[in-house]
Amino acid sequence: CIRRFAWQAAYWEKTLRSAHQLRPVVPLARRYYTSQDNASGVFGVFRILAPTAILGYGFPKASFDAALDQARFDLIAVDAGSIDPGPYYLASRSSFTSLEHVLRDLQIIVEGMGKQIRAGHPCKLVVGSAGGCGTNNQVLILANALRQMMVHHLPEPTLATITSEILDLGILEGRSLTPLGPMPNVSKETLAASNSVVVAQMGL
Repeated sequence: CIRRFAWQAAYWEKTLRSAHQLRPVVPLARRYYTSQDNASGVFGVFRILAPTAILGYGFPKASFDAALDQARFDLIAVDAGSIDPGPYYLASRSSFTSLEHVLRDLQIIVEGMGKQIRAGHPCKLVVGSAGGCGTNNQVLILANALRQMMVHHLPEPTLATITSEILDLGILEGRSLTPLGPMPNVSKETLAASNSVVVAQMGL
């Protein structure tokens, strides 16, 4: 265990150092068909801008603005959490990234959305694992901050949240639990007895 924790500490020290070396934002485009396109055989393009791997890790505002100047985007997408730091942040319902840094990144993104919308191109934002660990309280913290930003930068702000924290472990009755990766098996009885924090995994 000591060796494992020492490895994790070294990994995160290296990761946090590299986070300050901001990398340029690279636009990502995905082709898709609509039903009408399928009939005509014409491609449509759905453009996605992913400014950073995780909110709070930082990215250059100049390259983000340059990406918006190059193309009109349909979606800005960013993750905000990871299981890599280990179970502490989930158990403590806290984020492993600084809220100040998260809000800095989010402010730039919301301003970019407003720029796209004012130019006549509706743009959406999707934030995964909102707040870092994905617990309900972290989603609420980020949603409240986002609402305040949207009022100042978006003409008709609309916000939806999806929470995944399982507050009633009774819904696990009759279900089998499978470890995620090389981890020991955990029984439902152990979860119930240890006041564990449990969130559901989901994806798009």
